[in-house]
Amino acid sequence: MTISQRFHTGLSMPEEEVTKVLASWRDYFNGRLPDLLLGLYSKDATFFGTSKSGLHRGASEIRSYFPSTYEVSFREWDVIPVACDSLLVIGTYAFGRDQPGGQDELPARFSLVLRLDGGRLRILHHHSSLEPGD
Repeated sequence: MTISQRFHTGLSMPEEEVTKVLASWRDYFNGRLPDLLLGLYSKDATFFGTSKSGLHRGASEIRSYFPSTYEVSFREWDVIPVACDSLLVIGTYAFGRDQPGGQDELPARFSLVLRLDGGRLRILHHHSSLEPGD
């Protein structure tokens, strides 16, 4: 059974919609466009970031977290329907930036709860943490 068969929200291809959300998140983050990035989140969203402690609640607290000096690239993700209007997206990404002497890269993992809001998927909750060392 595909995600589309299990996810009854009116979205014809949830996988494509999730890919669009992730691509937009990457582009806005890398472009240092916090207002556009914030537009991907629900007004009542919560966020646990990678580099700052504490739970960020709502638009103003989430906006205060961005921008970053890093750039992000998504590596892999899975999509799991959790309700008739919500999806769980779990995966990995890497934050990198050029440093004197080479590239600084921080591999991380993420989970997003996406909820259908006004006809489009928005981020209801975002959790990000560094990958543990082996």
